[in-house]
Amino acid sequence: MGCHRCTYAEHHPVRRLVGSIERRGAVTEDQGTPTAAERFTDLYRSTYTDVLAYALRRTATPHDAEDVVAATYLTAWRRLDDVLDATVPVAWLYRVAAGHLANQRRGSGRLAAFRHRLFPVPPPPPDPADAPVAAENRASVLRALATLSAADQELLRLVAFEELSPTEIAEVWGVPSRLVRVRLHRARRRLQAALERRAEPSTRRRLKRKPSDGHNEMREPPEGPSPDQQGRER
Repeated sequence: MGCHRCTYAEHHPVRRLVGSIERRGAVTEDQGTPTAAERFTDLYRSTYTDVLAYALRRTATPHDAEDVVAATYLTAWRRLDDVLDATVPVAWLYRVAAGHLANQRRGSGRLAAFRHRLFPVPPPPPDPADAPVAAENRASVLRALATLSAADQELLRLVAFEELSPTEIAEVWGVPSRLVRVRLHRARRRLQAALERRAEPSTRRRLKRKPSDGHNEMREPPEGPSPDQQGRER
C-alpha cells in the first residue's frame, strides 16, 4: 500500500472506514462472489495513492488532504455501484474529491494557502549541476500558470500531474471529451503565451548586458609618437 499509507495511525478516519468495511466483509463473505466490502477494499487499495496525491496538491496541509480523502472514500462506499461502474474509477473519485475540496475551501477560507500548495516539492534531480536550471524552469512554469484562469490551471494540472487523458478528464467534469480537447488546446496556448511574456524582460536585460565583440569599439590612440614620426624626426 506504500510507505505513506503505512504511517497512518489506526484511528485515522480512512483507516477506520476501511477497517470497519473489511470486518463487515469477513462476516458476510459469500463463496465465489466478492462482497461489497471486498470490492471497496480493492478499490481503495488501487486508488488511494492517486487520490491522496490529488488532495495534497490542492490543500494547505496534509491534515486537510486526509480529511478530503476520507470524505471521498466515504462517498465511494455509499455509492459503490456508481464508482465501480465508471469507465475510470479514479476519475470518478477525483470528481468527488473536487466537490469535497470546494466545500472545505468555502469553510476554511484558506484560498491563499491553497494557491501556494498547488504542487508537491519535487525530488532532487539526479545531477546536482542541473538543479538550478530545473528549479528556475519549474518556477517559471508555476508563475506563468498562476496567471491563467482557475479552469485552465485545473485542466493543465489534471493532464500534467494526474496524467489523465482528455477522455478521462471528460468523465471527471461530466462534459464531452471533444470539448475537453478544445479547452486543453486553448489552455496550452495561453500558458505558452504567458511563458513568452515572462521571458521577454529577462531577454531584453541579457541583450543590454551583452559584451561588445570588439568590432565597433573606439580605440584610444597610443601614447607618444608613432614609428613614422620617429623616423622623420631623425
